[in-house]
Amino acid sequence: MARALTLLGLACVTGCFHAAPYSPAANQATWRSMRDRGDASTSSGTAPKPSGPGMTADEAYAMAIERNYAIVERAAAAEIAAAEVHAEKQLDNPQLRVTGFDVDDVINRNSAVNIGLRMPIPRPGSVRARVAGAKQVAEGEAQLTEDAKRQLRAEIDKLFAQLAVHRADREHVARARTLQAAFRDEMASRADQAVATRIDVAMADVRLAEAVQSAEEIDDAILEVEGQLRLLIGANEPVQFATDAGTLAVISTPVDRDALVEQALEARPELRAAHAGKVAALSEVYVARGEAYPWFDWAQLQYRAAQGSPPTAFGFGVAINLPIFSWNRGAVRTARATVRQREREEQAQILKIAAEVTEAAGRVERTAKRIDKLEHELLPQLEAAAREIEAAGAAGVYDPSAANDVDRRTVEARRMHLAAVLAHREAVIDLEAAVGGSIRRPQGGPQ
Repeated sequence: MARALTLLGLACVTGCFHAAPYSPAANQATWRSMRDRGDASTSSGTAPKPSGPGMTADEAYAMAIERNYAIVERAAAAEIAAAEVHAEKQLDNPQLRVTGFDVDDVINRNSAVNIGLRMPIPRPGSVRARVAGAKQVAEGEAQLTEDAKRQLRAEIDKLFAQLAVHRADREHVARARTLQAAFRDEMASRADQAVATRIDVAMADVRLAEAVQSAEEIDDAILEVEGQLRLLIGANEPVQFATDAGTLAVISTPVDRDALVEQALEARPELRAAHAGKVAALSEVYVARGEAYPWFDWAQLQYRAAQGSPPTAFGFGVAINLPIFSWNRGAVRTARATVRQREREEQAQILKIAAEVTEAAGRVERTAKRIDKLEHELLPQLEAAAREIEAAGAAGVYDPSAANDVDRRTVEARRMHLAAVLAHREAVIDLEAAVGGSIRRPQGGPQ
């Protein structure tokens, strides 16, 4: 008896769950280990390495799929939902029941027990309905993961567009700094010759300082965008990014909004997720309606074991649920209300996606018109002014202040053009994200 109690106690002790205490030191050790091996990911996959001197947007997206924590979490949620499908396929375990063991019978050595094997009986179609519902939930989670990837791609493309524009802008501010430095030297020389005043030199110093400040701001902006990209793709190690000016091409032709809306309604993963949620709710209606009817709760095969019991001391028993007091109407109404809610959510998603596509298409056209105006109005006028300055210099009436003003305004107009190109590119990225796929783009980038 003592040995039995000891074994029982050991089983209880070893079978109890013990929660591990929170340990900041363990977190620090984990971080140091991941840092030392250059692993910033919770994924078991291997992120691709850059194929050239710099990482492209496609390569950055591939690394982000492996390392971005939002994507990893969504994929884990989809994996849990997929595991629920297998859980719904499982039937309830049978019960081995021993009843009728009385103390009096033991004392009188006339003990008898009923040994029963009880099996739960699922309602017709309930298992299949629950499995179908679980599959739809898993499908919805998988589509939400795809939607997270769609948004991640848009973020990466926008950051690469900003990086490309900032790098092109750095050339303009470098030219502006060179022009202002030369103008400042010329004003200082003219002041020494009493042709210009010290005020002109001071204003030239101000313009040079502004150009230097603009160059520093561009360098800081490039570093900030690169840092955001590294965080987004989960790269702890130093990474160089390669940009392509060809991605900054302008879509000058009007877009077909209706065609794009239809493309979005076919491609957007949220609609598949919404449909899956509606079908899962319909499966809950089926299960709830089935529980409103009488059905076997369990069936039992039993044997009465006693002294002298014949082999034929077998019996059979069943239990039937009788929904007399509760017809499960509340559960059915709740499930049907959930279906109606899912239908409204699906309709709302359709309207939302159509509105997103329409708004994004409008932004693409507006930003394209803005670029067209800059290229056909402001920039040509500045070029004409530059030609007039050259003609005046050839005629011996060169005005350095006017020439510098034209040069400075030309650089500002080029930078304004770059900003408009960036706004257009971001509008195109938003349109492609809203459509759920690529749209036609011409070749060539900004000059």
